[in-house]
Amino acid sequence: MDPQKKIADVSRFQPNIQFNYENPNFALIAQRLLDRAPLHSTRQTLQIKSFSEMRSFELFSVIQALVSLLGIATIDDIEFFLRGLFPGHIAPSKIKQIVSILVGSARLDEIGDFGHLKVSSEKNLIPQIKDGAKRHHDILKLNLSTIYLNADSDFQSLIGV
Repeated sequence: MDPQKKIADVSRFQPNIQFNYENPNFALIAQRLLDRAPLHSTRQTLQIKSFSEMRSFELFSVIQALVSLLGIATIDDIEFFLRGLFPGHIAPSKIKQIVSILVGSARLDEIGDFGHLKVSSEKNLIPQIKDGAKRHHDILKLNLSTIYLNADSDFQSLIGV
């Protein structure tokens, strides 16, 4: 039995995707990984474990939420914050892979000339912030906005200030 058939037989993301690497259709991947796992009000709260124990969907959520919170971020920014968030080793190649899928599925947009990323639309935000955490989230956003006001004009134009 070839590996493709074996994986297809046990995967809940059937059927296999025939992928054109010269002109990739990331919408297919997004539909499989993101859209087939809708969020419900009874969904379990995200638990931060070691990076290697996190499922891809959880990492999609964490990375998209991080970029949403920061307003804009580069891959290096994302890696920096994930090193602080996760105990132990993180895999930069996995971060790049997840960011690539988020960009390809139009959940993150590339902006500017220096590899900055921005959440494409709030309606596409994967994670939902719990009511009890919204105050902390808003305080972080407010603190970041005051920092951004002191940034140079090129940076401010990227974040839309």
